[in-house]
Amino acid sequence: GHELTHSAQYSLSGGRRGSSEQWLREGFAEWVAWRVAESLQMGTVARPRHRAAARVLAATRTHSLPPLAELRSGHDLLAQLARHRQAPIYDQAFLAADLLIAEHGAARVVEYFRLFAEDDDREANFRRVFGESHAACVERFARHLAAL
Repeated sequence: GHELTHSAQYSLSGGRRGSSEQWLREGFAEWVAWRVAESLQMGTVARPRHRAAARVLAATRTHSLPPLAELRSGHDLLAQLARHRQAPIYDQAFLAADLLIAEHGAARVVEYFRLFAEDDDREANFRRVFGESHAACVERFARHLAAL
């Protein structure tokens, strides 16, 4: 599910890697993988969501988790994974994608990736699909985590 979703993201963007948010690419791939498992009656998304939240909250308390703003590109992600080897970065991406999907629906996330076939402007595409800046989304996600 996860890697197949990356193939679909690549296809949606016209066969270009583009500059879409890396955290959203990874988080959506995780979300899709769990939804596939759920559809095959291999568990529910609720269980991985709960476990991911526990790991992310623990890492947030110890300041060992980079914010989403530092996970924007593939290079950013690799650098943060090297710096924070045990950090639940993929869990964080999953929770952030899950929040966007809860608010806007999975079809809007798919539309976000599709926009990169036409325009590589990461910020404009994010605003167009989600109705807010990336920075506002990152801040809102941080508040969401704090409220868990």
